[in-house]
Amino acid sequence: MEPTTSTDSRDSPRVEGSGTLNAVFDAIVSLLIAAAGLGMAAAGIAVYGTGDTATAEEIVADLEVTSTIMTEAELVDAIHSFMVWGGIGLAVTGAALVVVGIGFLVYSRRLRGRREGTGLVIDDRYVLAVVGAVVSAVASFVPFSPVVGGGVAGYVQRSGNGLRVGALAGLALAAPYALLLVFLAGGAFAVNAVEIGLLIVAMLVASAVITVVLSAIGGYAGAVIADR
Repeated sequence: MEPTTSTDSRDSPRVEGSGTLNAVFDAIVSLLIAAAGLGMAAAGIAVYGTGDTATAEEIVADLEVTSTIMTEAELVDAIHSFMVWGGIGLAVTGAALVVVGIGFLVYSRRLRGRREGTGLVIDDRYVLAVVGAVVSAVASFVPFSPVVGGGVAGYVQRSGNGLRVGALAGLALAAPYALLLVFLAGGAFAVNAVEIGLLIVAMLVASAVITVVLSAIGGYAGAVIADR
């Protein structure tokens, strides 16, 4: 017979999530996020540094493609703008990921301290969402990888809404790509390539929706499996 507690449910905090994960695991996740951010920032600086008109002209010459939408000069301007804005976008996104990686470690440690100090299960849906996003990114070679990441987040969460934590994992996964696409769209609009800019915006919205939906489905499935 399992022990029971006499705590009044009206006075008990609302419990969702599994509490915090292992400290070593938290550190590994933080390191992966920060390392990816540093790599992305370095790539952005490199792209920005080489993003001059001469390089854009060489790229157009190597493509050997005739555009029916743009003249060759307009195509050179567009590629140059993409390299400049894309480089900035990569650097900004990378820096943001480094901050997120550090913030994740600090936040997860604070949650663990609260749990150890009170003995209560702490709501850690945001921690699990980030973990799910990292799992999806690592498993990106697998078809429908957001389902995998969302499934892990939903499975690890011992109570609460698996669909919600899966959707949050999808948002966390889509956010860096969305930020980068915003910069690329800005590069397109900067040279009046409106059609390309709108296409990028449409890709941003579609990819974000698909990612969140797939991850939410995975979160729901993971929670159901854990319950069984």
